[in-house]
Amino acid sequence: TAYRTTNQLEAASLQAKDALTIAVNIFGDDHVFTAKILMSLGGILLAQGELDAAIDHASRAVEVYNRQLGDEHHETLQYKTALVAMLVKNNQHQLALDELLSILPVQRRQLGAQHRGTLYVEIILSKTYAALHRLDEAIEVGERCLNNATGGNEKNIMEVYCALTLENAYFLNGQYSQSLRLIETYEQDPMISQQPVAADQFSAHKTFIQQKQQADPPE
Repeated sequence: TAYRTTNQLEAASLQAKDALTIAVNIFGDDHVFTAKILMSLGGILLAQGELDAAIDHASRAVEVYNRQLGDEHHETLQYKTALVAMLVKNNQHQLALDELLSILPVQRRQLGAQHRGTLYVEIILSKTYAALHRLDEAIEVGERCLNNATGGNEKNIMEVYCALTLENAYFLNGQYSQSLRLIETYEQDPMISQQPVAADQFSAHKTFIQQKQQADPPE
C-alpha cells in the first residue's frame, strides 16, 4: 500500500505478488485474506494500465467473498463496486449495469440512501446508463443521487461528484440550461476552483455549452 500510494507501482506489484504466493500457500485459494491480496493486486494492475488482468484478479476476489461471507456482506459489496468500476472503465457497460442493479437495492437497505457507499454506486450507475445512451435513466439516477447527497447542511465531495455526473447526463441529452445551471452552482467549489487543470476544463466546458445554446434551438 505504501508503494502504491507513492506511485512506485512496480515495487507494489512485486510485494503484492509475493504476498499472494504466501497467502495461497498458508490459507489456500478460497480464503478472504487471499482475496484481499487479489483485490489489492487488481488495483495495482489497474494503475499500471493492465485492465484485463485487473478485472481477472478483482473477479476472483469477489467470487471468494461471495462464497465465504455472502453476496450481501458489506465487504463483498465494496469489492463488487470496485469490480464494476473496472468493468465501466473497460467499456463492459451492460455487464456493469447488471451488477449495479443488484448492488444498489442492498446498499440502500443496509446503508441508507445518503451513505457515500450508496451514492458512489448511483454515480457509477448514472454514468453507465449514459454510456448505454439510456439518458432518461441516467438523469433520473443522477437527480436522485444529487438530492440524497444534499441532504446535509454542508457541501461534501459526494455532492460534487453527483452534480458532475448529473451535469454530464443533462449535457448528453441536450438539456443545456440544466447543465449550465449545475456548472454555475459548483464552479467555485474548492474541488474545482483549487485545481487549475479541472478549473480550466470546467471553464472550457461552460463556454462550449453556451455556444451550443446559441447554435441550437431552445429546449
